Amino acid sequence: MTSASQNRLNQKTITALQELIEINLDSYNGFTKAASLIEDTTLQHHFAGVAQERIRQAVGLQQLIDSDDKQPLIEGSIAGRIHRAIMDWKDTFSEGPDAVLAEVKRGEDYIKAKYEAVLTRTAGSKAASVLKRQYAAVKEARNHICELRTKFSAT
Repeated sequence: MTSASQNRLNQKTITALQELIEINLDSYNGFTKAASLIEDTTLQHHFAGVAQERIRQAVGLQQLIDSDDKQPLIEGSIAGRIHRAIMDWKDTFSEGPDAVLAEVKRGEDYIKAKYEAVLTRTAGSKAASVLKRQYAAVKEARNHICELRTKFSAT
């Protein structure tokens, strides 16, 4: 087996990366929507920053797949559209930052769990280092959301 073929992504890894691309795009869309609808400027800024990180992550994953001459998926999932629909409810935003942060945390728990599952399935692949960096960013964003939620629920 040549070194070139050893460095190629297998179909299982490509499928996992495509799933994470969808999830990152969903997250980008959700955070962008939340940033545009929430009134608190601290949350607007944070949500916009997380959205930008998620689009960079999706692009990074697409580049991994592109390097193997495969066509990545570049659309969001049905679950993401449902999650954004829930966040669109005026009641969620009219209940204040705590309600929005509760919904955002649910989304962050979901993306964190997906990264954990993909890291397990792709251990040892050429994508592992990228996935570990992205997972660390996801965990950091989730932890910050938890901190913000604590802060806003105390006020």
